[in-house]
Amino acid sequence: MKDPSMKKTYNGTDGTVGFVYGRDSTHKNVGAGEQQTANIEEGKRIDFDLRFSRPMKNTGKSSFIIEPVSEDQSALKWIFKGPVKFPMSLFTFIFKGILGKQLETGLQNLKGVLERQALDFSSNNS
Repeated sequence: MKDPSMKKTYNGTDGTVGFVYGRDSTHKNVGAGEQQTANIEEGKRIDFDLRFSRPMKNTGKSSFIIEPVSEDQSALKWIFKGPVKFPMSLFTFIFKGILGKQLETGLQNLKGVLERQALDFSSNNS
């Protein structure tokens, strides 16, 4: 959302292990990198390998843990791990805070899309 003109690439079959989503942006807060689906446990978790190439090179691992709350609701827990060397390690909490806010915004947008689709579906099948 920060860079509508960001270049995106997709390799493999979305929703399967091995799928790679790439992004390349000149926007200072977006940069470039890839996210590869490493593991999927249907309805439970999705694990990703992350490769950042700009603004700084790094790698990481990320997971979405899905926990049922009720029949039609789930809670999502985000885990992010990556090597960070000193002195950048002093700023880890800032980076996680920024990434966490961006992830939260994206998840809220996804929630809105899914709720609208469910509403449209129920309206069309009534």
